[in-house]
This record gives sequence, C-alpha cells and structure tokens, in this order.
Amino acid sequence: MGKLPVYHERNMKNIAQLGDKTKKVVLAVYAEAIKAEINILIYSTIRTLDTQKTYFASGASQTMKSYHLVGQAFDVVLCEGAKDNWNGYGKPDFIKFIAICKKHGLTWGGDWDNDGSSRDETFIDSPHFQYGKIGYGNDTFLTRGIAELPTDKPVVKPIVKPVSNPIVKPVVKPIVKPVVKPKPVVKPKPVVPTIKRVGTIRIVNVANACYVLDKPSTSGKVLGTAKLGERLAISGSVKGWFEVIYNNKRAYVNVKFGNLM
Repeated sequence: MGKLPVYHERNMKNIAQLGDKTKKVVLAVYAEAIKAEINILIYSTIRTLDTQKTYFASGASQTMKSYHLVGQAFDVVLCEGAKDNWNGYGKPDFIKFIAICKKHGLTWGGDWDNDGSSRDETFIDSPHFQYGKIGYGNDTFLTRGIAELPTDKPVVKPIVKPVSNPIVKPVVKPIVKPVVKPKPVVKPKPVVPTIKRVGTIRIVNVANACYVLDKPSTSGKVLGTAKLGERLAISGSVKGWFEVIYNNKRAYVNVKFGNLM
C-alpha cells in the first residue's frame, strides 16, 4: 500500500455511504490510487433530493435522475498536499485515476461530450464518476456506513497444537496504579477579524438558488448556495463578481445573480 491521501479519513467516510456493489468497486479503485500515490479528495457521494434540486436549478447538474441519489456515484478533486486543485483535471495523476476508474467499469463525466447520449453534449462534469453496469437504482445498502480497503495479503490461520496434561499456573493480577492526567491547557479562541461591509445585494435571476464560490471564477470551490431573494452583505466587488461576506469570510457571487440595494 502506498502513501495515504491527505484526506484519507474523509474519503473513507464518504465511500461508506455508497451502495454495496458500487462501494466494492470504488474501494478497489481507491486502493489502486493509493498504491499509485495519487492524492485525491472524494468530496461527494450520496446526495439528498433537496440538494439535487438545488444543483439542477443552478445548472451544476443536468438531470434529476442523478446516480448520486441512488448511491452509485462520487465526485473527486486532485490535491496538492492539503490544497485541492480545481484546475487539475488535466494533470498526469488525474489522467491515471481516470484510467483506473474505467478499468473497474466506472463511467467518467468528462466523456459525456462524445458518448452518443441525448444529454447536453456541451456539459462536461470532470469531477464525476458513476457505476451504471448494474442499472440505475439497483444497488443495495446492507453495509451502509462501513468501508474497508481490500487487502492483497492472504489470511493465514495459525496452527494450534494440542497440549497434553497442561500445567495451569495461578493467575496473579498486577497492581495497577491510577494515572493522574494533567489538566488540559485551554487556549484562548482567536479573534476573528471583522470584514468591513459596504452594501447589500439581493439574489435574483435564478430558479431557486445560485452558488457562493471561494474565488471570483467559475472554477472556484462551492462554499454554499444563496436562495432567490436572499440578502447578502458585500465588502466590495471585482470585475463580473460581487465580493460577499459569507460565514464571516470573503466569498463571491456572479453579478448577474445580484442586485444592489
């Protein structure tokens, strides 16, 4: 087994939510990726109907029949150390990961522009992989919440030889002294700087909600969503984007989705 990805614990928790057959395939893929020392973050697996409606309304998904709803899909991003790289889908490590997934029968969302289906051929979902060999919604969830990496080492049972007339020695319990643990040092909470507010926008021009991103770019990481009519404080703007105050941090909303108040 190679070096574990930085987000290994989070990856395993997300894989554990998949359907039984899909989980078995994804665990095999993940084990092979670890062996190749590909550092990835599996940030989304099973998805609720409400979340899917939000993704569909914002255009991030093209269907309400998503494989995420039935536990047969996951989204992934390549990492550089502990930093996710949302522009890394053309990197050699991610190309290797795509090949591993396809070898195990998974479909990649980056191939949707030439798969001959009736979906929008201009929509490419690079983070997305799904397991459709068993058909949509045909997986089970008998092992939900449990995920263990496969091992390539055979289990060898020890040979126990019978002992004739064993001598039973008396058991002497050791004296255990109580361990006095030192009191933990309580560190003061850091003071979070206040971002200066210069105005307010109201969310418009969406069916239900729009994305709030971590940088002023369509490739930015999704921090959350803002519903139609919701008011957000702003601290400034850059070309084409409002700089909003979201969870006491700077974030960005496209100007076409906000009206100054």
